[in-house]
Amino acid sequence: MTKLILSSLQKPNKKPIARAVFLFAALTPLIGQLALVFSLTKSAGALASYAPPLAALLSLAGISFAIWAASTIFRVLGAIERVSDHLKKIKTSGRFDDRLEIKNTPCVSTLVDEINSFTSRIEEKEQELKEKAVIIAEREEQNAMLWLEIEHNLNLAKEDAETDPLTGLFNRKSMVAKLEKAMMDAQMSGRPLSVLMADLDHFKRVNDTYGHQIGDEVLKVFANFLKHAIRGDDLAVRYGGEEFLVILPSTSAKLAIQVAKRINKQLPDFIAEELAHIDDLRCTVSIGVADYPACAQNKDELIATADSALYEAKQAGRDLIVYSGDMGCHDNVPANT
Repeated sequence: MTKLILSSLQKPNKKPIARAVFLFAALTPLIGQLALVFSLTKSAGALASYAPPLAALLSLAGISFAIWAASTIFRVLGAIERVSDHLKKIKTSGRFDDRLEIKNTPCVSTLVDEINSFTSRIEEKEQELKEKAVIIAEREEQNAMLWLEIEHNLNLAKEDAETDPLTGLFNRKSMVAKLEKAMMDAQMSGRPLSVLMADLDHFKRVNDTYGHQIGDEVLKVFANFLKHAIRGDDLAVRYGGEEFLVILPSTSAKLAIQVAKRINKQLPDFIAEELAHIDDLRCTVSIGVADYPACAQNKDELIATADSALYEAKQAGRDLIVYSGDMGCHDNVPANT
């Protein structure tokens, strides 16, 4: 808020002015009378007789002038004091809506009119600033809401770009960056990293027997099962079709095989319970296991090794877990062991 700088403004001191006015009023008639008497006594005798009444008239005129001058001065001083109080009030309150009226002192009234005009302009500008501040605040709020909406839409777009629309799992495209980060973390920390490549057995038979709609339901149930079967730091990815990849950070091959066994053992009953309305539906899963750095040196080799292990599980009769060990050796792990 605009404020006036009035720290040096003081009220006029009336006492010395009052003493000067009264001294002037007392001395003016006396001096005039003495001067007149002295002048007339030096003149002819006929004029000397006019000295007393002329001295009295001069005294009366002097007193009247002194009273008029004193009242005028005090009226001006009073008006100036009111102007001073008014300006100090503006300085203290910071408000410019009050107006001062002084009508009986023309010389001060002009100044008061200018002050009132000045404060009116300041008040108008202040009101304009308030209105602009309100508009700016509203626009800032609108911009904030717009940014939140943009951020929300960007997050949705990012989620859509990274997520498989059918299962809600990460898609193959987003998996690449996440697997690279997991391998980098494993390299820096020295901790193992394992992956599972899982594929539903005879899934084409499910589609042919029950239709693709039921096939999609099976895929969604499998994805939901994986979400609950892994830890919070693990990642489940729909790699393609009925094939799923599970990234297991800080997990050795031995622990990864245990996770694969649990998935292999529990999945058939889970699907049967979730899709109990479908008669004679039974689904099993084959899983290939690979770990870093024992089985691969980069993400492509790690995925290829896990995929090769999955292929061997399929060739060995399905419903199996196969681990790819060092130097390309493979260990078959039956699901019922």
